Formats: sequence, structure tokens, C-alpha cells
Amino acid sequence: MMMMLGGVIGILLSYALSIALPAMPLLGPLFKDTSGKGDIHLRISAMAVLGSAIVLLLVGVISGMVPALKASRLDPVEALRYE
Repeated sequence: MMMMLGGVIGILLSYALSIALPAMPLLGPLFKDTSGKGDIHLRISAMAVLGSAIVLLLVGVISGMVPALKASRLDPVEALRYE
């Protein structure tokens, strides 16, 4: 749940920033061009969101499963002995 919540917050924050930030001039000041054709506009593609969500899911599941598998292989008596 923490992984998914972090992913959703990150995606929402990236959309908010892409809307809030104005276009950035790339070559306009260099060539004194005011048409705005060379400006950089921030856009977030659906494929980028999908790809990052898949990577987020894989990393989250693997980082949760590795300690769980190690803990499941422990003998309960040995695991509780030192507590």
C-alpha cells in the first residue's frame, strides 16, 4: 500500500508540475525569436506513466517478498528465542 500510495502521489505531483510550469524557451533568446516554436512544453505520456508504474510495482513486490521469504524459512522457536 505504501508503494502504491507513493506512486500515485508522484504521478499526481508530476501532472501538477507539468501544468503549473510555463513553457521554457530553448532557442528563442539565442536567436531573438519570440514565436515560441522552439519552446519546451512539459507533457507526460501515458506510456511513461504505465512504464513507471510497472517498474514501481516490480520493485515493491520484490523488496517485500525477499524478507518475507527469508522469514518464512526460519524456525519459529529460533526466531522467538532472542525476543
